[in-house]
Amino acid sequence: MKVYMIRHFTTRGNQEKRYIGATNEHVLPEEWEKQKERYPKVEAVVVSPLIRCVETAKILYAGVPVYLSGKMQERDFGLFENRNAEELQKFPWYQKWQDSFGRLPFPAGEPKESFQKRCLRGFKESVDLLVERDVMSAAFIVHSGTITSILEGFHIENELSAIENGDGIVLEIDSERWKNGKREVTLKETSMFMRETAVSL
Repeated sequence: MKVYMIRHFTTRGNQEKRYIGATNEHVLPEEWEKQKERYPKVEAVVVSPLIRCVETAKILYAGVPVYLSGKMQERDFGLFENRNAEELQKFPWYQKWQDSFGRLPFPAGEPKESFQKRCLRGFKESVDLLVERDVMSAAFIVHSGTITSILEGFHIENELSAIENGDGIVLEIDSERWKNGKREVTLKETSMFMRETAVSL
């Protein structure tokens, strides 16, 4: 099974470099409508329930069966939420977080470990459903943090520091092996088409 992990299209908050996690905002569709033909055809779409992912899925895959997965929505950034670095400079706790090189948790936000575990559970549950229904190609319209968490959960190193809006990676899963409990994932292409690495969990 081919799995295309695609980050949602750009929002206003993305343009303004804000921490957009739990914040629910719309995409800016005008820049994407003309590009949708470059995306692969799929049999099913798994979508984070946040509106930016739902709208991206509608633009790219209208008419394709959709499965919502709340476990794969973006991390709640707590007091950072919907603010950018310029706005955060006035808060002492932001400077403290910066001094830690991002190792401290986001104040009042979702802890990194629980976020990663949640995303990985959502991915596995979704793949279980797709394999059960004999789906051979699927798109996951999710978030950059979600994709990173899933890669880390399968011990996959991605050469990109972040997935850009509208970009993604390509994974491959042996459905029969997955059914038999061998949850293996192969990273076939990064930045929607670059390198190949095999890993397993």
